[in-house]
Amino acid sequence: MPDKLQILELSELEKRSIINGGDELEAAIVAILNEKSASHGHIWEGKSLALAVVGEINNFPAGNSGSQENGNKSSSPQLEIEGGLWGNTNWGYLSVNLLAVKENLRGQGFGTRLLQKAEALAVERGCHSAFLNTFSFQAPHFYAKLGYRVFGELPDFPPGQKRIFMCKKLV
Repeated sequence: MPDKLQILELSELEKRSIINGGDELEAAIVAILNEKSASHGHIWEGKSLALAVVGEINNFPAGNSGSQENGNKSSSPQLEIEGGLWGNTNWGYLSVNLLAVKENLRGQGFGTRLLQKAEALAVERGCHSAFLNTFSFQAPHFYAKLGYRVFGELPDFPPGQKRIFMCKKLV
């Protein structure tokens, strides 16, 4: 065991060239996790799942197609993230870590479509269930309408609110 142990943030690890980004840190942590879980017959084989609602934006002034002699601008449209879902699949579960849609697009079905697409991809990957967490001031009713049920709550997280844990059987 090393003589001195330190707890360092990702930015400090990168500065010291110990790792090259979050993916490398995640791989190192998973390797440690697998030392224990493998003895119980479970290897962490999580696969990231990321979906985005994107829209084209045009950053060019009126009358300018985007092409310039110096080549600084491209005529191809740029994409802007309008919402998205971030999660992973492993051991038969979809874990939804983040789901957000910009305010002006809410109520138009984008959140539902993102979650349904993630669930479909999870089933293709062999998942039977999904879980997520939300807050009492966010979207518990949205998830309930889509078949998620509460299986746990943390009171006063944040103060005066609840963190709500929900799950759903996919198949």
